Amino acid sequence: MVKVFQNKIKDSNHELAIAIKKNYKAGMKPQKISELFKISKQRVNYWIHHGVLNKRKRRTKLTRNEKLILIKWAKDKPINLASAKKLQMKFNSLTRTKKENKLPKKISLSTANKTLNSGLSKPKQIRKVFYLTINEKAKRLNFLRFMKQNNLFPDKIFFTDESVFNIASYFNKNYKIRLSKRTSKLIKNGNENALKKVTRQFHKKQNGIMVSGGICREGLGKLIFHSGNVNTFAYKQVLNYYGEDLDNFDDKYFQQDGARAHSSKGSQLTINNLFGDHFIPTWEKGDQIPQINGQNIPKWPPNSPDLSPIELIWSIIKGMLNIFPPTSLEELKEALQKIWNSISGKLCEKIIKHMEKRWELCIQHRGRRLDKELLRKITSNNKKMKIKLSKEKINGIRISYNDKFLLKLKNKDIKEKRGN
Repeated sequence: MVKVFQNKIKDSNHELAIAIKKNYKAGMKPQKISELFKISKQRVNYWIHHGVLNKRKRRTKLTRNEKLILIKWAKDKPINLASAKKLQMKFNSLTRTKKENKLPKKISLSTANKTLNSGLSKPKQIRKVFYLTINEKAKRLNFLRFMKQNNLFPDKIFFTDESVFNIASYFNKNYKIRLSKRTSKLIKNGNENALKKVTRQFHKKQNGIMVSGGICREGLGKLIFHSGNVNTFAYKQVLNYYGEDLDNFDDKYFQQDGARAHSSKGSQLTINNLFGDHFIPTWEKGDQIPQINGQNIPKWPPNSPDLSPIELIWSIIKGMLNIFPPTSLEELKEALQKIWNSISGKLCEKIIKHMEKRWELCIQHRGRRLDKELLRKITSNNKKMKIKLSKEKINGIRISYNDKFLLKLKNKDIKEKRGN
């Protein structure tokens, strides 16, 4: 006979857990235990394995008074010191008054950051920085070492990428972010450029164009304009354009980043048909991976725009567009094509040589991200790169379109025919 323990079940959850465990050890099944104590089978299984009852739930939201106390603490000091980390440390360590005793003992960094962003409406400078994990650093290091051992330097590679160029417009007014230390110092010293960057607003949705292109030591390929998003259908057309570019150059290895459209099955087949074994893969599994000296070429490392020279080309073009900002999409297209055509072969050579130094520097620092401090070692002696815009007329613009874009065109044609 199985002993049944049912002692003061409703008095405390602790006694209920003890009773459930004793019955389970005695040989009773979870289904019978749930029927006996009138609770669900899932709760019985959870208490048997974990032994925790009615675990205290974490408070997900702060009340209005709690947020006001946090913002008050942040406003006691200057705004440039009101960082989320310092506020979190102060909140978790300081002794509280009677009103503040109701607050939770600890808060996370994200809650501190959210309350500051909602309370302090002064904006700060927007920065985009990619962070590398330990695995990503190891992948970067292994990739660069393999390329160095097999003499596959940047001068033997055709680098490709996409970029979006927007017309100068405004963010929404509700976009609230805090001042950084650097911008706050510049504003105090009376720097007008820092004030313009901070006070200007941007729309969430901006009008712009997506563009793709390639670079190698001999020069640039042709610029490709996209209509719609880049999916596998659109990227196949782009790959055909890249194939035409590589026919004009000597034996080059094709390179791309690890975007979803780049590593799909359809794009893998087209890459194999066009480039054979002369490409750097963005996938690890499958038979369609090229080899050098009997070894598979490693995958292009993720989060590594600092290892690709095409990113420098995009930054040069954006710098030129900031000097003469276009006001319409047609002006933007013309300006992009003119700047692209005016980039000379000598400039491409300089960029590729600079990229070889970058790869060596990344190997020395074991796959670390190449920030401004590291790049100063390379760029201290180099002069700034200048471009003279060409006055030639633009002919034969390349266009890549999406399959959804084609359907829209067909529907428009059908409507026009019905109207006539």
